[in-house]
Amino acid sequence: MVDRVMPAVVLVESTSGRGSAFFVSHDTLITNVHVVQNDGYVTLRRMDGTSINARVADKAPAYDIAILKVAQPSPSQAVIQIASAQSLKPGQEIVIIGSALGTLQNSVSRGIVSGIRASGGATLVQTDAAVNPGNSGGPMLDRAGAAIGITTMKYTNAEGLNFGVAIDHARDLLEGRLANTAAQGGLGEIQSQARQSEADRQAARGEQQFRSQVAELAKAATMVDDGWKQYRSQCYQAAIRGTYDREWFALLAPGGLPADAGAGCVAYFGSMSSQIKQFRDLMRNVLTDARHANVLPGTIRDVLRANRLDFEWQ
Repeated sequence: MVDRVMPAVVLVESTSGRGSAFFVSHDTLITNVHVVQNDGYVTLRRMDGTSINARVADKAPAYDIAILKVAQPSPSQAVIQIASAQSLKPGQEIVIIGSALGTLQNSVSRGIVSGIRASGGATLVQTDAAVNPGNSGGPMLDRAGAAIGITTMKYTNAEGLNFGVAIDHARDLLEGRLANTAAQGGLGEIQSQARQSEADRQAARGEQQFRSQVAELAKAATMVDDGWKQYRSQCYQAAIRGTYDREWFALLAPGGLPADAGAGCVAYFGSMSSQIKQFRDLMRNVLTDARHANVLPGTIRDVLRANRLDFEWQ
């Protein structure tokens, strides 16, 4: 059962962090509002490493449910069938799939239904199955592999006290029947006690810092571009070996430039080489810090490409 539904679960990257989502039709996914926050679009990463963009098509904040849509759905996309939480019994076995810690994509945990709770206008599925930051928005499945809930929250100071919002609310939202009026103090009150973990906050801060640092490095790279243009026009007009985001990366690539490339302007070439190598060292430090902060490799790659800094810096 797990192998069959696993390709339907994706990692979600938003500007505020990472979570999970799952396909319920070829172009439609379900996740949590607190995963997408105020973003209009998010990035979805499949278990095979490919990524696509998705639009946040609808939200029910009172139930913490968001609907995502992809523009170019794959006809072979695996999907998860929607069941119901209404027939669940305490002690029944369930499975949770999600991106634990925002990095361990498609992690699986098993547990039982501890209870069905009414919270304001929302129905919650309580479980002892392991839930970690990054699981939010992923599916809670019955033994047949159908969705009975959406993993939503955990109590950080209690063991085995985790919750998902009943999938029935998501079906109502998809079919236009959901009135987004859960009672005050209902789901929101429980969520306020299931605060984002320190690991989640650190990861989000790490990604924000990485994006900011790369933006500053991109400005510095533009200054190097100007010096390189002068070098190419006055000192070295021969062809460069290889193709790079910025041509001066060739100076750092093995065999990118011949040994006599600086013969025409020795002092200028030496100064520029030193500047480029200092830039390389800064890039290495920023990338090391990003990896220690658990910034996703896909995010690192996308940020570098967006700033024309994609290169084998290590």
